Amino acid sequence: MDDVCLGLDVSTAVIGWALLPIGANAMTHPVMRGHIDLRRNKGGFWSKVDQMERELFDVIARAVTIGHRIVRLCIEDPLQRFRKGLSSAHTIALLAKFNVLVASHARRLLGVDPLYIDATAARKKIGVPLLSKKKSNGIDQKVQTFQYLCKGIFKDEKWPLNRNGKVQPFVFDEVDSYVICLAGCLGLGDPA
Repeated sequence: MDDVCLGLDVSTAVIGWALLPIGANAMTHPVMRGHIDLRRNKGGFWSKVDQMERELFDVIARAVTIGHRIVRLCIEDPLQRFRKGLSSAHTIALLAKFNVLVASHARRLLGVDPLYIDATAARKKIGVPLLSKKKSNGIDQKVQTFQYLCKGIFKDEKWPLNRNGKVQPFVFDEVDSYVICLAGCLGLGDPA
């Protein structure tokens, strides 16, 4: 079995996930990546938790079936993503609760304590050059990261498009999970 790291970009809409070999570097393509789409789940918070648990179990089972052993778990630090004045206390609390439930479930399934990684620190660690939103003509860091990685590791990737010809929004979550995972493989991450 190959030892791998599981990286998660958690939100209550889409959970991006990626698996990389433990010795990964900036030129390592993910061995698996995808997302758990919670946007169509209208059953409320606990219904999303139930769906996350089923689908995360499926992701881990698929990885094990094809010969991967997940020995590291890296999760984007939820409280670092909010900027003063842009998110309500309710939104912050809801995401923090959901993030803890995702981390706890993954920890139970894997027997591995999660490491939390700040997304900006992860992008810096893997060498993504970022500009402020003001200096980048309003382009946020998720999109800047996507554009940068599409010139390198993902240059041959055929991303799914929506009916307007734009990249599907969940792709940014998959790419962010790759960034979190790679940064974790490169030594970034703090225990809870």
